[in-house]
Amino acid sequence: MIIDAFGLSDTGRVREANEDNFILLNLGPANGGDDLFLLAVADGIGGHAGGAVASRLAVDILKRDLTVWAGTKPRPDVKSALGGVFEKANRAIFEKAAAETGLLGMGTTLVAAVVERRRASVANVGDSRAYL
Repeated sequence: MIIDAFGLSDTGRVREANEDNFILLNLGPANGGDDLFLLAVADGIGGHAGGAVASRLAVDILKRDLTVWAGTKPRPDVKSALGGVFEKANRAIFEKAAAETGLLGMGTTLVAAVVERRRASVANVGDSRAYL
């Protein structure tokens, strides 16, 4: 299966800074030889301290942990993997905000899809959504 993916983020007309981060990543061969893809976007909460920090942290954790997950044999189910990574990212953002007073109140939305063959597993938190 071939997936053409493209990512672009725009600051828009209201905000001075862009707090978005995204990832389009081929995680390598899945079961049966087809490639496994990770597609995600994190939208830092505008107007709050550290939105860009929170969205970058969420995407970095997603990339790191799902790359490890994709290489695991046998691989745990994708639903558990996505749920675990979302929880881990949430904890990391909360802990970083608590440790650095300038980041207090930071947050991000996160929507991610893991695509294998003709099946996409999608997870999201916040008001960012995935559409088919």
